[in-house]
Amino acid sequence: SIDNAMELYNLKIQNRNLVDAMEDAKRNLEQKVMARTREIERQKANITDSLHYASRIQNALMLPPEELARMLPSHFVFNKPKDIVSGDFYWVSNKGDKLIVAVADCTGHGVPGAFMSILGISFLNEIVPTKEITEASQVLNELRRQIKHSLRQHGQPDEAKDGIDMA
Repeated sequence: SIDNAMELYNLKIQNRNLVDAMEDAKRNLEQKVMARTREIERQKANITDSLHYASRIQNALMLPPEELARMLPSHFVFNKPKDIVSGDFYWVSNKGDKLIVAVADCTGHGVPGAFMSILGISFLNEIVPTKEITEASQVLNELRRQIKHSLRQHGQPDEAKDGIDMA
């Protein structure tokens, strides 16, 4: 009886020690999870802040609303990007007696689409005013040529198929 009582007593002590060790491990894990969660939240905030700043840059490349209103008094722009930045853009320019308007949707969403939109806007800013190309087919062909050149697209099966749908 005494041996059984001693064994039971030792088992209870071992059990209490194991429970204490598990509670310590649980607290340690909770602290690690909280620390990693804070780190992820900090990284997310940095990325989101960066994307919002990129959105301001992307929007600054498009014609300001007041200038657009001067060129097209009766118009509206409906732009609801899926992400903070997107591959959708509009572009407007006067060249001589012509008003040139482009509306585009670039390959990809988010950051990849935004990169493509910046390429598109930049190339249009070069094609129409500098090269004085104003015919829609010629503008689109030159834009296609410049995008393929800048992205090193040569028609190989393994290369990216990035592009822009534009009207």
